[in-house]
Formats: sequence, C-alpha cells, structure tokens
Amino acid sequence: MENITRTFAQGWRVETLRMTGFVAEVIKDPERFQLWSAITGESPENKIQNPRKAMLHEDGPFKNGKLILDIQPIRLDLLYTAQASDLAESKEMPTLGLFGEIIGDFEQLTNKLFSSEPFPPLQRIAFGSILTNAVKDRKEGYKKLADFLRFPIDAENSCDFFYQINRPRVIDLPTEKIDINRLSKWSVAGFEMLAVQIKPELRPLSSSSPLYATRLEVDISTTQHFTGSFNNEALPALFSQLIDFGLEISERGDIP
Repeated sequence: MENITRTFAQGWRVETLRMTGFVAEVIKDPERFQLWSAITGESPENKIQNPRKAMLHEDGPFKNGKLILDIQPIRLDLLYTAQASDLAESKEMPTLGLFGEIIGDFEQLTNKLFSSEPFPPLQRIAFGSILTNAVKDRKEGYKKLADFLRFPIDAENSCDFFYQINRPRVIDLPTEKIDINRLSKWSVAGFEMLAVQIKPELRPLSSSSPLYATRLEVDISTTQHFTGSFNNEALPALFSQLIDFGLEISERGDIP
C-alpha cells in the first residue's frame, strides 16, 4: 500500500470522524458482537434496540466529545463527534480539537473494533471526516478555499459556493488491486446563535455575531464493485491507508 507522510500544517479542527463498514454477511443479531464494550471497556450511556429490524444504537461521552455506534443488518458505523456548544458564550464552533491531535485516538478505537472477537467480515470500508478552519468572514474563507482548489473564486461577488469531486486512486492489496474513492466537499460555513421568544408569539430576540469557517468533508472508501471480503487482520492497515488519503486532501487540497 502507498505510504503518505502525515503532516498537520493547515490547522484543521475536527467536527466529526467516521468509520463505516459494509458487512459481507447480513447481521441478524447485532447484540451478540458486544462491540461497544470491546472498544470502550464500559457500558454506553444510551442504548436503543430494535430486534425485529436487527438494529442497535449505542452512544456515550468519549474524552471531549461523543461516541456513537450504529449497527444495521448490512452496515455498521462508528462516529466520534463534537458536542453542541453555546456559540454565544464560547465564541467558537464546536470541535473535538486539532485533526493531528484527535485522529490517533480514533484510529486506536477502530483498531480495537477490528480486533474484537467476533467482528463481522467486511466487503467495503470507508473513512469519513468533517473538518473546519475558522476565518473572519466569508470572503477570507473563499480565498483560503481557492488555495486548496487551485482555481480562482470570486470572493467579492459570490456566495453559497460548494465544490464536490471524486478523484479515485488504485492501491495494491496482497491478492489484487482495488479502486479507492477519494470524495471531497468544500464550502464556507456560517454559524449563528439565535435566541427566540416562544410565547406569546414566536419572534427573534437577539442573535450572536456570525462565525465563519472553511469546511471540508471527505469520504474515502473502497469501491462498491469489490466482491470479496477483507481479512479482519488486514483492516487496521487498510483503514490507516484511507485515513492517509483523507489527510493528504486536507493538507494538499484537490489533487489527483
């Protein structure tokens, strides 16, 4: 597999990290895997079960954020996400912290997940992240995005900009080559806390000064055309490669 040097010069902060696995065999009893206890060593704060639909949701606090595990018959998702905050008081958008400081914690969690016994064989796997980088206003955000995207954006006369692209690559597995989707979505987000009066009539009372940030969402995944299954022992290295592709986009921008 390709090795990419991990650098974190751009100052991206993490809103959400995600691992998604599509299973090779339908999960009929998600409770039997006991995945939450395998990765955290304790019970979840909240647990919702639907045995008839073979669905399980578990969540709870993890470090300075929230951990969520969702299991469905054909997929499972592990998310590490920032908790909502009071923008008016914090003056900052909710994040888990710097990408370089957070990704190691998440990778340790996924490695525990892959090594738990039993863990269902996967036919497809994906790494996702939502990253933000604070800017003073929309114009500054567009100028920063232009550096990543390598084409000009009319920052003075534009709004509602959104750019999405998939630039696939091929990696070598021990037995074959496989396509990797490298999807990235680029925008400038604005956040504002609005206070409203509910009674006797619904009307706004006050709002905080808007906060702006460049926003990058990446979804790095193995191809849906792969018909085999991945050896569980190989999943940590494969998922690490997907993370590397996401990091490369966050540092170097929209590159082939």
